[in-house]
Amino acid sequence: MHPPNQEVVSVYDRFAGAYDRLVSPLQRRSRKRAVALLDAGEGDQVVEVGCGPGHALVRHAGRVGPSGRVLGIDAAWGMVRRARRRSARRALLDRIQVVRGDARALPLQRESADLVFVEDTLELFSGAEMEVVVAELHRIVREGGRLCVVTMEGGAGENNLFTRVYEWAFGHFGAFRRFGCRPIPARRLLRDGGFDVEAVERTRRAFIWPVEIILARSRKVEP
Repeated sequence: MHPPNQEVVSVYDRFAGAYDRLVSPLQRRSRKRAVALLDAGEGDQVVEVGCGPGHALVRHAGRVGPSGRVLGIDAAWGMVRRARRRSARRALLDRIQVVRGDARALPLQRESADLVFVEDTLELFSGAEMEVVVAELHRIVREGGRLCVVTMEGGAGENNLFTRVYEWAFGHFGAFRRFGCRPIPARRLLRDGGFDVEAVERTRRAFIWPVEIILARSRKVEP
């Protein structure tokens, strides 16, 4: 059973600093590849949902240039504060904005983003909530716009020791479960939610943590 999202948010709020120091370095290689695959360009409007401490925001900002804009959204104030400080240190506040928000009800208008980036965030919600989040991602990205999701894919036959131990710990330890992460059927969720999956790359963090980088494109959903 997945914990309520507010419990997950409170954990990331409290441990934002530790996450930035200990987990973010493990994500660096896959994040760099995912940002490159999304391929933001000069003048693009990029939204990152679940921006965490802001590492990807800085990378996106370097790609969109002075005429582009990058919006980071996170539900944990601890992450929002760190992302804002990181953007300020890089003198990128002219093109990066970071706000607190809920991925299930994004504070954006329909088709307001050219590109959307989601790293290790979709899996923080229950199954039904993930469908709501994907619907929101589809709502905010323009038709034909690109979405990049980085996650532990649970529907790809991944059956290594790391994944088995991770799923076992998620099912048996409440404290572990409060971090929210676990393998999910991300590709199926995206297809069902109005996206066409165009590319999938598998990689491993620290040689043992398997993740997928999924590039998808928004398609029109008939009413």
